[in-house]
Amino acid sequence: MSWLQFKEYFIKRKKIHFTIILILGILLLSSLASKHLLFSNKAKTKIIKPIVKTTIVSAKPMYKTISLFGKTKALAKINIVNKYAGTISAVHVDLGDEVKAGDMLLEQDLKDIELKLAEAKAKYGEYHGKALAYETEYNAQIERYKATYELHKTNYERYLKLHEAGAVSKLEVDNVKQTMLSSKANYEELAQQVMIDNMPAAVFARMQDGEQKYNDYLLLQNQRADMTLKAPRKGIISYRNAEVGNYVSAGTKLFTIVDNSSVFVDCIVSENDSALLKVGQEVEVDIEALGHEAKGKIIFISPAASDESNGFSVRLALESADANIKEGLFAKSKFNYLQKENTISLNRTAIIEKNGKDYVFVLNKNNKVEQREVKTGIRNDTQVEIIKGISAGEWIVTTNLSRLRNGMSVEVAEAGDDK
Repeated sequence: MSWLQFKEYFIKRKKIHFTIILILGILLLSSLASKHLLFSNKAKTKIIKPIVKTTIVSAKPMYKTISLFGKTKALAKINIVNKYAGTISAVHVDLGDEVKAGDMLLEQDLKDIELKLAEAKAKYGEYHGKALAYETEYNAQIERYKATYELHKTNYERYLKLHEAGAVSKLEVDNVKQTMLSSKANYEELAQQVMIDNMPAAVFARMQDGEQKYNDYLLLQNQRADMTLKAPRKGIISYRNAEVGNYVSAGTKLFTIVDNSSVFVDCIVSENDSALLKVGQEVEVDIEALGHEAKGKIIFISPAASDESNGFSVRLALESADANIKEGLFAKSKFNYLQKENTISLNRTAIIEKNGKDYVFVLNKNNKVEQREVKTGIRNDTQVEIIKGISAGEWIVTTNLSRLRNGMSVEVAEAGDDK
């Protein structure tokens, strides 16, 4: 091996040794840095405790709050519509006017109906006159037929006596008898007609024609009266759709009269709540639009559930007749029903259910929680009665329950009465 070859070989070996030493150094430094970082993180790690709120256990009255919602309803709200088509000739009220029962609201043009009335009255008079004339003629005719029959009967009886005396022949007697029987038949045919209301059928039929014309006349009189619209009760005109000269079809809504002298609130409650309410109970009703409450009382509870809502209708009557309380305002009321005079109860959110059992988390002096099984009693929308499992004076966790485990340490943020 020449000197140059030896030199090159030595340089290569030296580079390899340097590279190996460098890699080993880097690995050593990395290992030391990792260990330092690991121990540093362990030193800085802090356990984060769940933050919870608590309430102290105490015995107190347990109430169920029944909420009532509805809209105000006037004592009466009546739509006034016309029965007959026609032109409006006069309007006597405007929006906001107060009216009394019987006050005139509107008149329709009566020219056509007056003409029809005159024609109907004339026809009634004509038919009635004809019926009376026919009855008079009938009575006169039956009297004539009766007199003729009685005359022929008397004549026949006289001929019988003459025949017995030999003064007349049997042929003459038979001829007189035949005349008598003919007149009798004519009289009985007229006298024995079917009677209706103690009147012969022929006379009754003509009388009925006259009555029909009279009824037509009365109907037109009623129509004329109905074409003058009057207020059926007192109230305020809240709607008007009538102007002089307008033609209105039959059944058009022309006015609305609202009587706000008494105001009600109609509500719907559940089956359970309806059983706790009683007619006569006093309530405070909040009228949101007015920003104040009004005194009222329950005057009606439906005995059966509504087919539409499956709830029970409840009507509240407001005691004060405030002029500002109008139909259709949103109203609400709350009624607190005493379920138990003195008992331990918790908010429903403070109780967890697992496998059909109820549990609470009790906080001890070391701020650790104990998961404890409890026995519950009556319930309402917000509260649950606790019959067994906790005692007065203990603290119960009310929030963040999903993060808690038995024996876990917690941080208490706030304590207060459970409501």
